[in-house]
Amino acid sequence: MNTLYFSGGAYLSMSCFVIKGKVLKEAISTENDVILPEGINTIGPGAFSELKTLKSVVVPDGVTIIGKRAFCDCRNLEKVVLPKSLREIRAEAFSGCWSLREMEIPSGVNKIGDHAFSQCKMEKITVPEGIEKIEKYTFWGCGKCDIKLPESLLEIGELAFCHCEFTHFEIPEKVKKIGKNAFEMCRELEEIVIPESVEEICERAFEGCLKLKKVVIKSEKTKIGDFAFAYNDAIETIEFPSDKIEIGKMAFVRCDSIKNDFGFFQNCEPERIKHIFGGYHPWLAINGVIDKTSPNWKNCCKSAKTKKDWIIRKIVDSGDPEKIVSFLGTWSRFPEKDFENCVKICSENGNTEMVAALLGYKQELGAFEKAFPDNEFRI
Repeated sequence: MNTLYFSGGAYLSMSCFVIKGKVLKEAISTENDVILPEGINTIGPGAFSELKTLKSVVVPDGVTIIGKRAFCDCRNLEKVVLPKSLREIRAEAFSGCWSLREMEIPSGVNKIGDHAFSQCKMEKITVPEGIEKIEKYTFWGCGKCDIKLPESLLEIGELAFCHCEFTHFEIPEKVKKIGKNAFEMCRELEEIVIPESVEEICERAFEGCLKLKKVVIKSEKTKIGDFAFAYNDAIETIEFPSDKIEIGKMAFVRCDSIKNDFGFFQNCEPERIKHIFGGYHPWLAINGVIDKTSPNWKNCCKSAKTKKDWIIRKIVDSGDPEKIVSFLGTWSRFPEKDFENCVKICSENGNTEMVAALLGYKQELGAFEKAFPDNEFRI
């Protein structure tokens, strides 16, 4: 039997809930600030989903389960107070609560479902001890939220923190697995330390972390999956414990700023370099990762020639092709005067983006000229 429960003062400001047994099944209408009735132990699936009026809610002691999508897409919900009795937060329970800023997860919670807090913008959240896995998408798109994980944690699920905006993140010492795309597109992340406990960094786990500068991997037993750190052009330093570590296909493809000053890449077999980086990138030589004593030097020289021609082609094809081609008369050389005239015309036309691109291209070409004498381009 369903029971209608009313709370509040004047009729128009009352909250109205449908309760069956001890399960709050549905919120028919609510005030902005709601204190849920005593005597319930479960908030049912979708009970408050998409309620635009809800701003704060106090869940009473005795509630042990918050059901799937219970508060999903409550876009104006700012604060939730949870009871010590709570044991489980199910999938998508608070997903899409964009305005949510305050929440303390009780220490008794032992299960948090997938997508539970995706797209919430909380300032800080602590996951309680006892939780052993962060499920997929749990904190997807959670902005700059300061997320503290428990020491009990063993696994970070796929896409768990994808599209977050934190600058630093601490992985607990017992974690064994970092799932696929777990930190993909965390564009503000600057440094990551992978503890000794981690056995596997799965495919694309840290792909597209555009500000990531330093990666520290503590154990040679850690397996690095395919594309695990791909397209992170800001990475300058990677610290490996030894050259025995297993690295997947193109794990560091387009990581063109690496400047390691030790012998890990220097002593790699040519095919392993190609496997890890997806090719013999000239930047490996320009940044000193590989030098003339390496078996990969000639391959990098060949790659540099191809890359240089590609950059000149980009210049010729950009902006107004007719004007630019008239200044850049040859592929094999790059006349300084013609380049300056090209920049001048783009500046006069107000094309600031083109000017910035041209200057960037010139800087790259300068790096090639400095690192590879012309005779080495012809190898």
